[in-house]
Amino acid sequence: MRAWSLIVALALLPACRNTAPESHGSTVVVPPGAKIHGKTYGEWSAEWWKFVRSVPSSDNPLLHDDKCGVGQSGPVWFLTGKWGPSPIVVTRRCSVPFGKHLFFPVVSAVADNVGYDPPKSVHDLTAMVREAVNSHVGTMFWLDGKDIQIGSVSDSPYRVMSPVFSFRVRAGDVLGNPAGMLVDPVICDGIFLMLEPLAAGRHTIRYTASSLSVSFSFDVTYHLDILPPGK
Repeated sequence: MRAWSLIVALALLPACRNTAPESHGSTVVVPPGAKIHGKTYGEWSAEWWKFVRSVPSSDNPLLHDDKCGVGQSGPVWFLTGKWGPSPIVVTRRCSVPFGKHLFFPVVSAVADNVGYDPPKSVHDLTAMVREAVNSHVGTMFWLDGKDIQIGSVSDSPYRVMSPVFSFRVRAGDVLGNPAGMLVDPVICDGIFLMLEPLAAGRHTIRYTASSLSVSFSFDVTYHLDILPPGK
């Protein structure tokens, strides 16, 4: 199994933050310097990767279009893209409980030492994910039909590097690794967005990007039904 993989993705009480949110018309994108429920964007990017590796392949939203609620818990709801041959064009419909922040990568890469002997350093893993993300162009994001400026991979304020993290492989791992194996260290890089909880009703999220280095492109649309309070 190769040691790093590239995944493109789409991803209560008011959050505690240390800067004011940036408003974009009908929604609010949390600024990259803020903390949501005690975690930075970079820390949430690590949580996103641990989430997608925790869901068995039989139910993993990276493989299935009708599994967006599997494994979700807590105040932040994760959206994902989809694994498959390029070009990826996918449309999903998903019900989300009221009051959830939404967190997802527009484009992201992750690296670890699985399959490397001798293991690579954290410095080497960091360089790998940077190179993978740097190959992407055309990163765009729309919410309810409105183009929200997120910048390119070279200048986006929403591009973040995770802290070094680790996880234990769960049964049914999407990469086929044995359950219980410790994957450490892990590092990821990418453009991630955190949205404030949306109003109840239908909302549409769409994002696109492509990679120059591996002839890869995707176009992901989510039709989100935000449930009324108490539902």
